[in-house]
Amino acid sequence: MRQPVDVNLHGEEHLGKVIDIELMARLWTYTRPYTGAIMLAALLLVATSILTLLPPELVKNAIDNHIQVAVNADADTIEEHLPEVKLTVLYLLIILVVSAIVVFLQQVVMAYAGQRVMCDLRRNVFAKLQSLPLSYYDRNPTGRLVTRVTNDIEVMNEAFVSVVIYVCRDVFIMLGILVRLGTLNSSLTPWMLFSVPFIAVAAALFRPVSRRYWRRVREALARLNSFLHESLSGVHIIKMFNREQRHCEKLANINQANCKARIDIIRVDSMFNSIIMTITAVPISLLLYLGGQHILEGTLTPGEFFVYLVYLGLFYGPITGVAEKFLLLQSAMAAGERVFQVMDQKNDLPDPAGPKPDATATSSIVFDDVSFSYDGSTDVLHSLSFKVEPGETVALVGNTGSGKTTTTSLIPRFYDVGSGRVLVGGTDVREFRKHDLRKRIAIVMQDTFIFSASIRDNVRLFSESITDADVQTALEMVGADDFVRALPNGVNEVLPERGTSLSAGQRQLIAFARALAHNREILILDEATASVDTKTEMLIQKATETLLKGRTSIVVAHRLSTIKRANRILVFKNGRIIEDGNHEQLIAQGGTYYKMYRLQFADQEQA
Repeated sequence: MRQPVDVNLHGEEHLGKVIDIELMARLWTYTRPYTGAIMLAALLLVATSILTLLPPELVKNAIDNHIQVAVNADADTIEEHLPEVKLTVLYLLIILVVSAIVVFLQQVVMAYAGQRVMCDLRRNVFAKLQSLPLSYYDRNPTGRLVTRVTNDIEVMNEAFVSVVIYVCRDVFIMLGILVRLGTLNSSLTPWMLFSVPFIAVAAALFRPVSRRYWRRVREALARLNSFLHESLSGVHIIKMFNREQRHCEKLANINQANCKARIDIIRVDSMFNSIIMTITAVPISLLLYLGGQHILEGTLTPGEFFVYLVYLGLFYGPITGVAEKFLLLQSAMAAGERVFQVMDQKNDLPDPAGPKPDATATSSIVFDDVSFSYDGSTDVLHSLSFKVEPGETVALVGNTGSGKTTTTSLIPRFYDVGSGRVLVGGTDVREFRKHDLRKRIAIVMQDTFIFSASIRDNVRLFSESITDADVQTALEMVGADDFVRALPNGVNEVLPERGTSLSAGQRQLIAFARALAHNREILILDEATASVDTKTEMLIQKATETLLKGRTSIVVAHRLSTIKRANRILVFKNGRIIEDGNHEQLIAQGGTYYKMYRLQFADQEQA
């Protein structure tokens, strides 16, 4: 029996502080396949920046060279300058249209690159999760992991597209503004930069606060998703025991924590934006005062003053935008920490550097003085030693928690032994690649999992090597063909999540057909007939008598009627084998197996 594992539900709050540049550099490595698209987006970005700076220059020229001159001139002079003003308006319209097209192309190209990068990252994170051992899932709730693959990566995508692109654009614009204004009036330009140091100080002060609050938001969302996943998966139990109200109350608490975390980050963001707006108001006031003086002194034309006003807005608009994107970047960094924590997770069950070939002489199974612990301190198996000969069927029986399922989990190397060895075909399972080892083993568990797919795909698990004929044969062998034919679409019937439209026995039959169709040389049945009725059980037993011939089989069962024909029966107690023999031998011994058998069949014997 699997022992309770100490799951640290709040462990992610204690993530180490990751340097932003390092995280962004790591994310940037995923952009290499899309360098061409990013370079095109960069060129379009430069074009957008230039087009943004052109309109003020056109207006300045119209004011100084045409409008101001026409105001102080006679009617004939006005007529001379009017076409130039109209031409300026036409140029502005053309620039606006071209700018809109360029912005559209730039956003599409960058969105494509961003989505492809996040698609690759999500695929890699999922592949990493698939490669991690079951012990990792013992410690991490499923809903929390789903949040990392979906929400967290989506936040990173938003930062990648919004932050990177717009910050780069804003930096280009600000540099262009500084260069241009320096050529107009070098004495006014330094006053434009008056607020920049204060903005930098404010950003530096808010950075750790923002990161901390964004971590809380991501954590609160992960808890909410985890609770929802658990509650919806176990809704039948909740209803059965009338716990709806209690779960609603628990959700209310979790949801309240999520709401508070989001309100807190909104408060931080709003305070930061208000401070930035206040700081940027200072240079605008200074420019109005100083610019007016320069106009009166004749050192600045009205057109140049207009350019200064417009460029000032363009300059501090990006600065404010950078500040806002900075806060979004903190959210992405918090999400990135969580995502890359999965990617950095050490695999406790690595494949060997020099794996043994997957083909071995025999399919024997040997447990050689095996001890095992889930938590590293309390052993659930103690010095376990036995051998299953090729083609032999060995049954494991014993009370709940005696170690039967744990024993079978060590054969496909779902976990590594604490001491001793598990050998398949005379080779330690740790010397095989896990893929090579597991493709020799078929397992039917008591807790059957049905995917949201057709019955055919649930049997063959999308394996192209298993034909429709193989699927049909497997269904017939386990006696499932009758109820499958009765379905509207037969084997093409698409089942809902976890196969809830089928009975427990029907789901078990599909799982059994799945094991048969894959035709593995080692078969593990862990309470495989626990959810079927007596008639179905008899059909399965009859079908598997032929299947088990020539295959090494381990059968875990509480219903002793299913294992009377086993070659050997091992009786477990507290992680140890206390009896070993066939059915007749163990009955004759009058020990634990005999007592278990009498308890199960006492009523039948009295009848």
